[in-house]
Amino acid sequence: MPRPRLKAMTFAKTELPVLPGPTSTPAPVLPQLLSYSLYRWEINIRMAAILGFVGAGGLGQMLYYELSLLHQAQACTVIVAMLLLAALVDGLSAMLRRWLTAA
Repeated sequence: MPRPRLKAMTFAKTELPVLPGPTSTPAPVLPQLLSYSLYRWEINIRMAAILGFVGAGGLGQMLYYELSLLHQAQACTVIVAMLLLAALVDGLSAMLRRWLTAA
């Protein structure tokens, strides 16, 4: 048995289930860890849009291109795609947290 998991099982004050793996993360931490990871992913999507707008590429560059050519319909589509991506990640995070805490 790996040492971190053995230590976690030996010195735990309560009988928390321990996930197998090199870090031996207790199961109650998993919903928060997943939520924070998805939150950071959502922030990265939003930052990619902003950085692309100033020239770094990605969705923001596409938005800048469409706005510079005065293609309002295409620019609106890009904006809606950005909003849908952020909403999708947020909804996925809420669904997974609910599922993990109910189990």
